[in-house]
Amino acid sequence: MKTFALVAPFVFLAISAVRGTPLVGNVRRGTSDTALTQTQALQFALTLEHLENAYYTEALAKFSKADFLKAGYKDWQYGRLTQIADHEATHVKFLTTTLGADAVDADEYNFQYTTPGDVFKTSLMLERVGTAAYLGAAHFLTDPNVITAAGAILTTEARQASWTNSAVFMREGWPGPYETPLTPNQVYTIASQFITNSPQTNPELPV
Repeated sequence: MKTFALVAPFVFLAISAVRGTPLVGNVRRGTSDTALTQTQALQFALTLEHLENAYYTEALAKFSKADFLKAGYKDWQYGRLTQIADHEATHVKFLTTTLGADAVDADEYNFQYTTPGDVFKTSLMLERVGTAAYLGAAHFLTDPNVITAAGAILTTEARQASWTNSAVFMREGWPGPYETPLTPNQVYTIASQFITNSPQTNPELPV
């Protein structure tokens, strides 16, 4: 893969963060990292947004505000987490509307976390991967309006990752002077750690 040398440390770090989650069931993906059409790129983006949306919905249903406060987090940190969840739900609605009949349905997932702290850790990883995914797929987009919309989502994902790394984990809010893109294949390799089954009605993504 053309960008593997640049992104390898990030890929291995992200995979390490979710290792131990078994990959089972029917995950519909191709076998190569080929060029995507704009529709395929948006289907790929919606696949990731479905995952993020499902993650936050499940995590916030499992842990209450009181659970986060008891774990040492602040009221405003929990509030920001719920805002991130709302953003991801909005992204799903936008991409579903944009794709119309070509929209993909959500997969089935297995998220493994046991504490509110785990929720923030996985959130950070997902937001970083989401940012890298949009950046890496940008060159597949051809419609100026779609490019602008995808850019608006990308910057939101990046801000969410920066906020979590700085305001929750008290670390730098940026990875360096440049954001690192990931190819669709690299991103799906990370995302598939959470996916246990895909609807047969979904098209096979060429990643």
